[in-house]
Amino acid sequence: MSSEVISRACAFTGGPIITSADEPLWVNINRRPFAFRHTLGNNPLLELPRLAELAVRAAHRNQRGHFFSRKSFGEALSLADRIRQLDEREDWIKISYANELDPDYGKIHDALLDELAALSQIPIRESMSWSGMTIFMNSPNLAVPYHFDHETNFLMQVRGTKTVDLFDQTDRSVLTEAEIENFYHGDVMAGRYRPDLENRASRFVLNAGDAVHHPPLAPHRIFNHDRVSISVSIFFTLPQTDQRAHVYQVNSFMRQLGLKPNPPGRSIHSDRWKIGLMRAISQRNPHSQKQAIFSGVQRVRLPARIVRKLVSTVTRKPS
Repeated sequence: MSSEVISRACAFTGGPIITSADEPLWVNINRRPFAFRHTLGNNPLLELPRLAELAVRAAHRNQRGHFFSRKSFGEALSLADRIRQLDEREDWIKISYANELDPDYGKIHDALLDELAALSQIPIRESMSWSGMTIFMNSPNLAVPYHFDHETNFLMQVRGTKTVDLFDQTDRSVLTEAEIENFYHGDVMAGRYRPDLENRASRFVLNAGDAVHHPPLAPHRIFNHDRVSISVSIFFTLPQTDQRAHVYQVNSFMRQLGLKPNPPGRSIHSDRWKIGLMRAISQRNPHSQKQAIFSGVQRVRLPARIVRKLVSTVTRKPS
């Protein structure tokens, strides 16, 4: 890790956040999951009283989806009480884009991006489309169902213990083309867990200070252990990941028309026109990652004239 990156991290965090990482593993970013260590558990910004303040702010400023939670206790308890009583109830709270809500959390986000760029040798800031930091607070023994995500993700456990099962996103007997197409068509829970997948996961048990890398589209499920869990996710997307999403979106429409489209990477020319088509109908200046990826799909769903144009284009172009 470069001395410039270390000095920037130390200026706010008191030292590098990522403290133990087998450097050869970092070439596997976006390919395979791997474990590493971090020091976020030493940061007072990630203790429950401070997180309660941040959660209240996020709930009041939810125009971009900064705050998500289980609804059951929303009316009966204040948000601060819910957080204090996480160990007594089945509850969960998610603060998205914490880096936008408070400049101190923004500094953690920025320091992590710098360290990740140095370790991976990827110019993340120069290349990325979007990035953000999410904070999860969970009651004991809650499970996160099987699903997959669009982003490059690094999950860091701050308090408590959880088990993360990660599956191979490149194995089409695990994750099918149709599931990915459905996901990029708007079904966020498109992944379908099957009993035959039980023994095919890479399992990571995360205690405080442990972390794991999630490649984009890697299916996963998470089990929180018997204590309150706090974890931090730092994520970003790269242009090639967004472009692949657009190919899958066109493939989804083509499959609905009874065609059999080529998956991404099979044909450069096929990928190119599919990406161009989705860019042409997507929002020009998106205000969020969701708009950047899904606005084209949402537009196609509504006006019949755009659907007819898409059908005409598909039938003229090779897949």
